[in-house]
Amino acid sequence: QAAWTFSILIFMLGVAAAWGGMNLAKFGPKVLAMIGGALYGIGWMIGAYALSVQSLPLLYVFGFIGGIGLGLGYVTPVATASKWFPDKQGFVTGMVVMGFGLGALLMSKVLAPIFMGMTGNNLVTVFTYVGIFMIVFICVPASFLRMPPAGYVPAGYTPPAASATAQQAQATATTGECLASPKFLMMWLILFLNIVAGIMFIAF
Repeated sequence: QAAWTFSILIFMLGVAAAWGGMNLAKFGPKVLAMIGGALYGIGWMIGAYALSVQSLPLLYVFGFIGGIGLGLGYVTPVATASKWFPDKQGFVTGMVVMGFGLGALLMSKVLAPIFMGMTGNNLVTVFTYVGIFMIVFICVPASFLRMPPAGYVPAGYTPPAASATAQQAQATATTGECLASPKFLMMWLILFLNIVAGIMFIAF
């Protein structure tokens, strides 16, 4: 039953990341990342209250709200970094995603033991401390996120020339057409299977 909290959180991460990616240009990375950090931290605090009153449904609320925050906080630096480094997109997005995984490692092996030691293994207090920590250490760096200015090109980078046909296709393709394209579906399926294989072990 408790594992459903993680499942809900991961599901909402995906939903929120998809929505955040589609609306990044509209709201900007700073706003989305700060909202994400706040929601993620608040989710942990809801989790603390859920533990204190022994409420499983409230723990699921932690998964729901925390997952939205996690999704918004995850997608914004990935998308923003790739805009700043169009000539090194694979490397830069890989480094950002590595940071996401490294954060999980630091949480489980460094922060969690420190907080557990400070509180005498009181999980309610630990969840509260983690919530406060997440709000501060996500929202403060998020406040510096910016998209590059219009027309920005890194020094020494020459954008690849696209054919007129390709440019026209990119300009006229709808979101639905992009989502239904075989290339997108294949990439999505590969990533989906990859993530499922990892997540079902990480969950426990």
